[in-house]
Formats: sequence, structure tokens, C-alpha cells
Amino acid sequence: MGHDCLGSSPTQTSLRYDIEHACRTDWLIFMQPSSPEELMRIKSQKQLIQTGILRFNTKPKTGIAFLEEHGLIYHDVTPDDAPEDAPRVSRALSLARFLKSSTRLDKKVLGEFLGRPENVEILQEFIG
Repeated sequence: MGHDCLGSSPTQTSLRYDIEHACRTDWLIFMQPSSPEELMRIKSQKQLIQTGILRFNTKPKTGIAFLEEHGLIYHDVTPDDAPEDAPRVSRALSLARFLKSSTRLDKKVLGEFLGRPENVEILQEFIG
């Protein structure tokens, strides 16, 4: 994974910054909020992640739609107009990173999801 959860200090208020510096979905417990508002924002993010994972465990497409709607996945996808030398992150890679880092996913549901023919690109990124 390459990130050190305990050594990093993601105290900025940007959701994108927080998610990019996450090592797994329980990463929020390692954050040191700088204010009561920050604490409430962190708590809200954690609840959204847990809700998305619960929805994924019930019906993967519903969980993915929920996570995307709340900006918890695909936030790091490389835009089409990015410079050619910019690191490339596809939707499949972005989703695979999230799934790999989510400790509360039902492993059976995850395996069934990744095993579907339409998800072969996500599977390749997941194991790659």
C-alpha cells in the first residue's frame, strides 16, 4: 500500500486529501481532529464509508453507486485532459484500491463481484 497511516497527518479538511492518504477504511481513527467541526466531519465520513460497505455487501452495484455519489471512490481518476506525464489512474484501479483497502467487505461477495466477466479489469487491478 505504501502509506504509513500513523506517520501521516491528514488534517486538511478536503475529503479528497483524506481519502488519498487512507491505508484502509478504518483510517479515520488515526486522525487527530483540530476542532469539534473536524471531528464531526471525520465521523460523518466514516459513517458514509461504513454505509457504502454495508450496501456493497448486500448488493455491490448499489454500494458502488452510493460510494461514488458521496465522492469516496473515483476521486483519484486521471482526467482526460491531464498532462501525458501525469500518473494514470483508471476507474478500475481507483475502485480496486478502495476494495483492497476496505477491511469490512464480505470476502464472499467481493469474490463473486470480482469474478464476474464484466469486472475483469477491476480484478486485474485488484490482484496487480
